[in-house]
Amino acid sequence: MSRRHSISFLRNVGLVSPKRCMVVDAGSHSIKLLLAERRGLAVRLLKARLIPVREEGLVSPEEIRSFVKNIALEWGDYPTALVLPAHLASSQIVDAAASGAQGVQQLIEMETLKGRGGKDNALVYNCIPLQPFGRHKNPFWVTLCKENEISDQIQRLSLDGEDICEVLSPVNVLAAAWRLQSPGDDPVALVDFGATNTTITLMVKGQAVHACAFPIGGNLVTETIANARQLSVEAAESLKHDQNLFDGSHAVPALRPVMESWLKEVERVISDWEFENPELKPGPFSVRICGGGALQPGLLEHLKQGSALRWEIWPGPQNTVADGTGMTSAFHAAHGAALQALGAVEHSTSLLPTRLRDAWRGEQVRQRLLAVCAFICVVLAGVLACGTWNKINQVMEKQARLAMHRQALDKVAKLGAVEEQWIMAYEQLRPVLNRRQHTAAALQALSLLEQSRNNKSLWYVLLADQRSYFAAPPPTATNPPPAASSATSATNSPPRLGFVAEVCIPEEGEAMRRTLAQLVHELKQATVFTNVDTLSADQRRNLANPKVLLPDKHFALLLNLDGNLPSLMGAPVLAAGGSPSAPPSTNRAFQKVIIK
Repeated sequence: MSRRHSISFLRNVGLVSPKRCMVVDAGSHSIKLLLAERRGLAVRLLKARLIPVREEGLVSPEEIRSFVKNIALEWGDYPTALVLPAHLASSQIVDAAASGAQGVQQLIEMETLKGRGGKDNALVYNCIPLQPFGRHKNPFWVTLCKENEISDQIQRLSLDGEDICEVLSPVNVLAAAWRLQSPGDDPVALVDFGATNTTITLMVKGQAVHACAFPIGGNLVTETIANARQLSVEAAESLKHDQNLFDGSHAVPALRPVMESWLKEVERVISDWEFENPELKPGPFSVRICGGGALQPGLLEHLKQGSALRWEIWPGPQNTVADGTGMTSAFHAAHGAALQALGAVEHSTSLLPTRLRDAWRGEQVRQRLLAVCAFICVVLAGVLACGTWNKINQVMEKQARLAMHRQALDKVAKLGAVEEQWIMAYEQLRPVLNRRQHTAAALQALSLLEQSRNNKSLWYVLLADQRSYFAAPPPTATNPPPAASSATSATNSPPRLGFVAEVCIPEEGEAMRRTLAQLVHELKQATVFTNVDTLSADQRRNLANPKVLLPDKHFALLLNLDGNLPSLMGAPVLAAGGSPSAPPSTNRAFQKVIIK
């Protein structure tokens, strides 16, 4: 089976949950395939397949290899645990009490070489420590097998050596399955009734203490039925599983001697062990029978009638697996192998040769590296996804802000258009408002000037806005009046927003000056004026009627208004006594108002 690369390598190395493996239990009569998965501490059976070799027509090794390969391809690329046939591996107890901890391995090697004569092919062995019992103070459970027989079995099934993670003995895996299913301390004999051999494992206080096998199995039963009924082997096999051939009308008398021999052999193995270990006294053994031969109808009742032992069928690992396939007692060895391959048992009893062990370790290192690389790629992909998501959010946020800004600009443009409309409307009203404010300021100034005459000996002869006032020629000029800008620059008194008021004070000397100072002070207190001051003689204009003037008692006051008021350009000059800026009738009327 060629090695396949897929994402399942993450499951193979157990870096991610779940961890899976495929178990192959290849007997001479049937091949059991099992796909198991470990989640945490529990082992779950996913798929199971029982392949009857004869019924499927798998005669040649090539046909068996092709059939197993197709199922493996269907299930997926997972590590494989191989269960050896019972006759290939042997197990025994070695007591290493006299050698000490340092010499345990050497003693086991010496015992294994001694048992094989030292001339056979290379041996593969494994040992696990046991709890002391009876005369054994430091016992070890030793399992050994020839390396070339393991290689032949791998080639028979066309398994890829790099995919083999465990090679196991059926005795050890049956003990592991029993410990997990029934962890009690009662003595029990596990009898695997196989096709060519029967394997017996004695369990005392939860650990295997003895194992052996004898060459009587289901094939002998089938041949006996075929000879007695003159049937083919295939028909006899089918009849064996369909009818009770031990009792009743379908009984085969020739079958009784075979089963009595088989039963006596089982009882002999148990009694011999009890005789060799009299100090233990574990109590009567109960027998749990499993394997393909245990499925014969009427077998259990026949054994109970002919034996003093307590016989019971060891039911399948589970009623069904994940895919709905029924589980029988024939899958106990495969179940125990799955438990050990997935690390669900405490001690390992692997018979994996050194070459395959090194290859599997290298494969695990490679797969772990691939898993680490995959993890790094996932992390980088996550970081890249987070960065991309962040950038997308930033782009979306900027687009949202850009849309808001565009909406704001549209609103500003609309407000600008509205503002222009309001300004145009306001500009149409501005002259009216300016005149209105000018009129209000002029009326307030007139009111203040009229109030300033109370209890004072004075009268006003002229009131004009500063621009019109300074636009008139100076008193000494003989030429025509210059432009407003020229006159303003010539007088060094630039026109401002305000008025010029001329007043006559008919008092003498110091009294006249006090009255003028008091008048200026009172006008300064008014909020409508920002500044009140007198004009020098060179800044005055001859606009008032000389008839209402008193020489040397005529003064001009500069009244500046608030700069927020509109310009008074173009406002008429109000004078008393007549002037070029207003008709005499108007001047006389104003004079009457002022002097009243």
